[in-house]
Amino acid sequence: NKFWIFLTPIFVAIGVFLLTQNLPRQYESSTLVFTNPTSDRGANDGGVTRMDFYTSNNLFDNLTLIVKSRKTITEASLKLLAKHMALPEQVDEVLCIEAYLDLKTHFPPPIWEQLAVENDEEKTLENIIKNLEEDENSPIEYLLREHEYYSVNKIISKLSVSRKFSSDMMEIKYS
Repeated sequence: NKFWIFLTPIFVAIGVFLLTQNLPRQYESSTLVFTNPTSDRGANDGGVTRMDFYTSNNLFDNLTLIVKSRKTITEASLKLLAKHMALPEQVDEVLCIEAYLDLKTHFPPPIWEQLAVENDEEKTLENIIKNLEEDENSPIEYLLREHEYYSVNKIISKLSVSRKFSSDMMEIKYS
C-alpha cells in the first residue's frame, strides 16, 4: 500500500507531462502603472485642483487611447524587431531558435546585413526606419502587417488596458 502512495503522484506527473509537452507555449505579461493624472494640474492656478468624475474618466480614456494607438504599437513593434535583429546570435532568453530562424527567412542576407548592427539596437532601429521609409516593398512592411510577433493588429488584439477600479492605477496586459 505504501508503494502505491508514492507511485500514483509519479504516474500523474508523467501523464501530465506527456499530455502537455506539445501545447504551444503562451505567456501573459502584465504591469500596473500609477498614472496620477492630476500631478501637474493646479500649478498655474494656485494649487487648486478640480478633478471630477468626467474629467478623470476622460484622462484615463486618453491614456488608454495613447497606449493602444497604432503609432505607439508600431514604435514598440519596431523596437522589438530592432532588439531581435541586433542580437549577434540567437539567445533563448530573448528569442527562441525557431522564431529567430523564422525572422531571418523574411530578409535576404544583404538586407539583413544592411539593417542589423550587432549589439546596437538604436542603430538597428534607425536602419529599420530608414528602410521602411525608403523602400515601399520593404520586408518590414510585411512583418508589421502579418507576422506573429511584429504585426500591429496582432499586438493590439493581444493587448488590454484597463483602469483598476476608480483608482489612479492602470493595468496593461499582453498575452
